[in-house]
Amino acid sequence: SRPDVHAFEMAFDEAEATLLLTAAQTGDAVVAITQQADADGDALHETNFATVFRIPAPKANAAGVDSPLPPNLNAVLVGTYRAAASTTPPATDCSRSNIRPGAELAGCDLHGANLAGANLRSSNLTGANLTGAILADANLMLANLTDANLTGANLKAADLKGAVLTRANLTNANLRDTILVYADLTGAILTGANLAEAIQDGPDYGLTLDLPDPSLLG
Repeated sequence: SRPDVHAFEMAFDEAEATLLLTAAQTGDAVVAITQQADADGDALHETNFATVFRIPAPKANAAGVDSPLPPNLNAVLVGTYRAAASTTPPATDCSRSNIRPGAELAGCDLHGANLAGANLRSSNLTGANLTGAILADANLMLANLTDANLTGANLKAADLKGAVLTRANLTNANLRDTILVYADLTGAILTGANLAEAIQDGPDYGLTLDLPDPSLLG
């Protein structure tokens, strides 16, 4: 499945750092095996477990030819780590981007931005950070919001007709009176979202919006 972690850090103590520095000087390999976990049940795998090994390099024999790896590989455990990781992609510099129809805003950090009434029809907002953004009455028809973070965003009465919100995070977002006809919310997170009076696909459009919890309709 698609990883949620985009970056994480590990801290080594002095003994571990010495092992890694020695490995770098002798040509030994350093291997990190990582595993993600959902620590708080929000469907994002933001905790990263990493196990780091140092694997000795093959030694040259008398003929000066590298010998094959030994049958029993003598790997040295450097350490096992558990650390919180970033689930937010590195922000894209959008300082020169224009807010207009068809705008290229993929990966942009627009958290808290006031975009009320903005015309972003057919814009690319893939992976954009729109946490807490104000998008009330915005035109987002046919916009691509795949993997966008819209946590706490205000989308009241926004037009999302035909928009792609695949895997978008809409936790606690205000979608009241929002037009969602033909919108694709596959894999979207709608925990705590307000969908009261939202206009969704129905018999008149030949489609039915697949929501994970009918009670979210208000």
